Amino acid sequence: PIFDQTDWPEEGGLYCEINSQSADRCTSFEINLLDFFADPDPNHDLLLSVYDNEEIDSDDEYPVVISISADGMARYNPTSMSFFDPEISGWSISEAVFVASDQFSSKANSIPLSIQVIGIEFTVNIPDETRISEDEDAIFTGIGLPGRTVTATIGGTPVNSTVVSEDSTWSMGIPASRISGSATPQFKYGGMEYDGTKIIVSDSTSGGISMFVIIAIILVIAIGAFAYFFIEFEDDSALESDYNKDERPKVEEDRFVKDDDHPGWLWDNEKEEWVPEEENNQ
Repeated sequence: PIFDQTDWPEEGGLYCEINSQSADRCTSFEINLLDFFADPDPNHDLLLSVYDNEEIDSDDEYPVVISISADGMARYNPTSMSFFDPEISGWSISEAVFVASDQFSSKANSIPLSIQVIGIEFTVNIPDETRISEDEDAIFTGIGLPGRTVTATIGGTPVNSTVVSEDSTWSMGIPASRISGSATPQFKYGGMEYDGTKIIVSDSTSGGISMFVIIAIILVIAIGAFAYFFIEFEDDSALESDYNKDERPKVEEDRFVKDDDHPGWLWDNEKEEWVPEEENNQ
């Protein structure tokens, strides 16, 4: 026998629901070994098996939990490992080796294959946008078992559904047209119901008006603040001007004017300055 490693998967990933006792709580792995093993002599039938290394104990269960059918399909369902280990963390396969032999005991081994088993729980994430307009969709995402169907309902009425992808993620849009004002969708999955997040549908027109009102209020506040400081400045200037006028007497026809508020001084109308009264009298 010969082994062709072209396109041979050296690793794979499976998912199992943590809090579930269902028989189909896990995804399974399968591979057709006859796509990689062959015998140059067409008259020789191949015997396919899982290698058990007697020097280690970690692979003792592999020949039991990995089944190989007559057509060469090797399959692994992680739930079969629960008999040996109740914890999902112990259900992964590490470097399993397949063997092909013929009637003359000639053998060929595969490259080691590892399968990681990941425990998951169904989740519904909070949407990025919980308030949408009338022409938008509320986008929900989450985690689930690949291949399982997730159905969204509002008031018991289905509004959309999707299938969990191979990487255990799912995404679904709920149109605003299926929501009257506001609603909290529920999600059916594996016979159970899970609550989502409340979605509010807002009128795009009223939203635009609201934005206009907000902008108008901001402008009014800005104008009011400007007017306040401008008037305050004008008042200060007026007070200063009045003060200067009060400090000096009114201009009359005489050059020198006496002011009772400034005894001993006269106002010179030509030079526009205060001069000592004694000098002027002289």
